[in-house]
Formats: sequence, C-alpha cells, structure tokens
Amino acid sequence: MKKVNSLLANRRHAGAMIKLACAALLTATTAMCATDPDGVTLINQASLPVNGSPYFITKSGSYRLASDLASDNSLISIQAAAVTLDLNGFSVLCGSCSAGSAIYSSAVATTIRNGYVLGYGTGVVGNGITFDQAKPRVDHVTVSYFGQGIIASADLTVSNSTVSDNAATGIQSVGGLILTNSLISGNGKLINWGIGVDVEGGVSLITGNSIVGNPQNGLVIKGMGGTVTNNSIMANGIGIDAFVTTGVGSNTFAGNGANWWNTGIVSMKDNACSGGVC
Repeated sequence: MKKVNSLLANRRHAGAMIKLACAALLTATTAMCATDPDGVTLINQASLPVNGSPYFITKSGSYRLASDLASDNSLISIQAAAVTLDLNGFSVLCGSCSAGSAIYSSAVATTIRNGYVLGYGTGVVGNGITFDQAKPRVDHVTVSYFGQGIIASADLTVSNSTVSDNAATGIQSVGGLILTNSLISGNGKLINWGIGVDVEGGVSLITGNSIVGNPQNGLVIKGMGGTVTNNSIMANGIGIDAFVTTGVGSNTFAGNGANWWNTGIVSMKDNACSGGVC
C-alpha cells in the first residue's frame, strides 16, 4: 500500500510540474504544450495563423485560452460538435471584425464560458459571437463594443453574463432564448437606437436579469412568447415590446419611455412600475 501511495504521489507531482512547465513555455512555443495534462487543448496568441485566418477548432472536446487573443479579423472558428471553449478569464479582442465575428460556431452544442469578447478601435461593425447551429450556451462571458453582441440561429442559453455597449443589438436569437442572471445594457447608444434582447422565434424564458439603458427596446418578444420574471427593466425606450402572448411578473420597471408595448403582455402581477404596482 505504501508503494501504491508513493506512486500516486509521484504521479500527482509530475502532473503539477508539467503544468508549471507548460505555463512557463506556452508563450514561447505552442507545439510543446498544445495539450494540458488534463486533456484540454490550449490556445494562445501564438496559435493564431500568421495570415490573419482564425484558429479553427475541428475536433470535439475542451479548449482553454492560455493568453489574450487579439486580431483585426475573426479569431476562432468552431467547426466540430460538442466543443467547450473556456476563455479562462482572458479576452478575445477583435479590431474590426467587419467580415464576421470574433468567435464563430457552425456546429451544434458549443459552450463558451468564463471570459471576455471585446471589440476595440473604431468602426467595429461585426459580431462578438455568432452561433449557426443548435444548443449554443454562453456562461460568465462579457461581450461588448461590437455591432451586435451575440447572434444565434437556434435556441440559445445565456447565463451570468454581461452584454453591453454594442452598436445595435445586444442579443438576437432566431430560436428561443433562456436568459438568466445577466446584465444587458447600453446597446444601441452609438446610433441612438438598438435592442437589448431580440427574440425572433421559439420560447423566451427571461428571469433574474438587469436590462438597462437600451435606447429603443429592452426586450422584443416574438416567436412563441414566454415569460419575463424577476428582472430589473429600467431606462429603456420601451421596456418590453411583446408581439405574442408573454407573461410578465415580479419585475421592476422604472424610467422607461413605456414599460411595455403591443398586445402580447399578460400581467402575472407583482410588477413594480415606477413606484406603483402593475
């Protein structure tokens, strides 16, 4: 038993030493430490092709940033199903992204988490993150300073995230949207119109968010309707613009041009509207 314990201790020690060595060498060479000892593929600035093309992910699995990434063009293209991209607290920085998105996924079941996707410089007109297939998820990510923040062609889940200061739309989902515990603010300020969250299809489940300071609409609900509960919806042109039946309950409204608009709203009660109850 002592021998087994000793072997296990040595293995743990060796794994820790490898991780330290990879961290030290990663900025100097990608090839030597392309994979972390836990099987996660590492990506750093040196991983980006020198011709300005994005880093292509063509195999399912887990990927993790080991540094900030910066380019004037799209940076990461995900082409394999069931990929998790851990930004690891780092930033993906796109100088113009006029030809597309900082991060683009053409595959199902992409998860992006734990970091920042930011435009910089002037004339940023592209997207922060674009998903073109089903089951995308964003968690603990800040997406700011693009033309549009997050765009999805199918049902989208966003949690614990910030989508702010994008020129037009913060989040647009052609399918449904589950949006929880997130901040959606200041989208559309650069052109004095814009939508915080635009749901064009599917079912909307919007709960526990702060939707603040979007000049045109905080929320636009189309598709199959849904519920909007326990949110702070403040200082938007229109708080909620609902084209289809949408249950609205236990939200706080204040400082909007109109708290809600169109015929789809069904009050589920307990909304606080500028000091009153609605």
